[in-house]
Amino acid sequence: MVPGLCTRSTCIVYMLLFLVLDVFQVYSFQHSWTPNSIVTLEELVKNEGYQLFEGDREHVDYFKALLNDGDHLLVGGRNNMYNISMLTLKADYNRKIVWKPISGDQTDCKNQVDEAYKSKCQNYIQVLGKMDDGKLFVCGTNALKPTCKTYEYKEENLPEKSTEMQVAEYYSDSEEQGRGKAPFDPEHNSTAIYTGGKLYSATVSDSQARDPLILMSDHEIVGLRTKQHQSNMLSNPHFVSAFDVDDKVYFLFRENAVENINCGKATFSRIARICKNDKGDKFNEGVWTSFFKARLNCSVPGDIPFPFDELQAASDFNSGNFMPTESNENRTKMFYGVFNTPDNSIEGSAVCAFTYDAVKNAFHGKFKGQETATSNWLSIPLDKAVSPHPATTCNSDSQSLPDKNMRFILEHPLMDTAVGAMGGAPVFMQTMAKGRFTAIAVDWQLYAADRGYYDILFVGTSDGRVLKAVNKGFDGPVETVVIEDIQVLRTDEPVKELKIYRQGTIEKLIVISKENIKSIPLHRCSEHKTCSSCVALQDPYCAWINDECNVGARGLIDIRSGDTSKCPFNAEEDETPVIEVVTTTVAPVLTPCPVVTCNCSQYNTDILTNSSDKKINGALQPVPDLEGNANVAQSRAEPCETKYIPIRTDDQVYTASTLAIASVVSIVVAALIGFVIGYRVSMCRNHTRNTEQMISFEQNFGSLRKNPNRHSINEATHNYYSDPASTKPFINKNNLTNNVIVAQNMPQKSPNLPNGSVETKTMSPKQASKTYL
Repeated sequence: MVPGLCTRSTCIVYMLLFLVLDVFQVYSFQHSWTPNSIVTLEELVKNEGYQLFEGDREHVDYFKALLNDGDHLLVGGRNNMYNISMLTLKADYNRKIVWKPISGDQTDCKNQVDEAYKSKCQNYIQVLGKMDDGKLFVCGTNALKPTCKTYEYKEENLPEKSTEMQVAEYYSDSEEQGRGKAPFDPEHNSTAIYTGGKLYSATVSDSQARDPLILMSDHEIVGLRTKQHQSNMLSNPHFVSAFDVDDKVYFLFRENAVENINCGKATFSRIARICKNDKGDKFNEGVWTSFFKARLNCSVPGDIPFPFDELQAASDFNSGNFMPTESNENRTKMFYGVFNTPDNSIEGSAVCAFTYDAVKNAFHGKFKGQETATSNWLSIPLDKAVSPHPATTCNSDSQSLPDKNMRFILEHPLMDTAVGAMGGAPVFMQTMAKGRFTAIAVDWQLYAADRGYYDILFVGTSDGRVLKAVNKGFDGPVETVVIEDIQVLRTDEPVKELKIYRQGTIEKLIVISKENIKSIPLHRCSEHKTCSSCVALQDPYCAWINDECNVGARGLIDIRSGDTSKCPFNAEEDETPVIEVVTTTVAPVLTPCPVVTCNCSQYNTDILTNSSDKKINGALQPVPDLEGNANVAQSRAEPCETKYIPIRTDDQVYTASTLAIASVVSIVVAALIGFVIGYRVSMCRNHTRNTEQMISFEQNFGSLRKNPNRHSINEATHNYYSDPASTKPFINKNNLTNNVIVAQNMPQKSPNLPNGSVETKTMSPKQASKTYL
């Protein structure tokens, strides 16, 4: 067999094995959860903490949260920038910026796009920075001609006859080109951060999104950018967020993985960094010398790790801990990211946590590169890299770097080490379920009544829900519990952004979609009227105290298990399901006894104490049977043949996924066995058939084995000859030769050989015994 190729049988075996591995991968990574509380949209609207801001009711605003300014949230929209009070969720129209594109730009835009995209020929505010002097630097799409303006808030006196003494409004005193600072389309995944008097933006510089870039600009002065049309820098990126730490600015995005091109097209998540004091390349004007990027690895560990490769959103950068802790000193600088699987893969989403130390370690490690344009991407040892390490610190004068160092930096922006998730696994994930994760907000290090500190996760989904989750595992594996599943938006309205607002006793979650802004309470403790429902919620915000489920750091709580056994007994709040009791007669001489079926881990005594029978002051209270008789407890104590059927915890209980795996594996194994048996039977039959055909062939045409006498056979019985007594012509039955054998009584052709005819001659049987090749 030729190396690298396979026979049909082995290929089929490989296909079946790949099918088995694929099935195992699907079911082994199935992960779902059941929320402790489900809140519908109808129930949410009735809650007094529910608020709604709609903006432009006739058109889609494509809302984008731009800046938290004290108690106000500055939000970009269609031809407007809204200043929304997070307390009331109402806009302050005195501080609203109205900015429409000029008619000429709108006309040009509508002439360029199809009818379906003409709604984009407006000005959608996408970038905002607050300057040191209080002015606002604002950029918008401006009908496919990105533009930036600087706005100043002024108060002017009006004429004395006016009923209003003064008017307050934003005024623009300058305008500049916004190409490379703001996107052309409000739906393009772009991000920007304004810090140190400079704008750091990550977007595209053309309407076709063919030139992605990370740009630093100082208003009208265009600064530095990533090198243009260089795939090892940026390859079709989708930018998610940005934050600055010390002397660096970090960008989070996903892009096509150029290092994986030999294994097929893939998307990887990245974190890139640049230095604020970068002065650029002395050979390539306006190009970063401090741009490096590393992969963010969010995957389920194992022999074959299951990755969540596509970053969708990220939290703010803060101090926290993905695990609950009893000391507020056990926290570190970190952020959370929301990841999805590709659309053509197993549908799944995950939340992973990353520390700033892990990010720094990745940028202090080896680089990844190619020897030639067609070579594989391999790790470059540090001794073959330039010195000093260009990604560890920020050079104060990048233009003084040696030429060798400059070339190495531009050719090797990718780090070899990936940034691993805290704990080596996702904090929260789901697979094979509707509603992918789209947004995240974190309430960092909340102090709960059990004296623990928790990071509370609020995760938005593509079907308009918000999932409230917390990792309850102390010093062990991740054990995330979903506290609430809240339907905030319509099912066809994805959650785009989440913001947490806290002012005194007011605590809110701001939920933003492209057309609505809503606020909901961070918790619904008061909705739970009983101790058992309050404790079973496992919500770090809530605790049972003074016969109420209140917010605070005092009271009864059990986040780890939701055990309600410590709740004081109250007959009105008892929510334990009543055990079904069935009476049956077992023998004429014995008293009828109940047959109890229950799910518990103990035997008869525990069944009595764990059932609906309650002990008050040490006495077992009777529970009515199906006919209303209150003597079940007494009859259980009588010496009769009582038959209890408990479900023990040590029995084997198989989940649906386990049964599915077993079924599929059984089918595949049966198919393999059937294939092998069928293949062997087919080989035997082919061997028998070939033997019979060989015998028949030898009888009709003679043996093909090497034999000097293979032509000396009986002329009377050879197929080349006819019966001498017959008048029929000889017929050549051998298709493997080009000899023309003509019977004696065949008519002669013309010697002139017209039309290329073959000249025929009469041959004797003796002559015909020879074969001419």
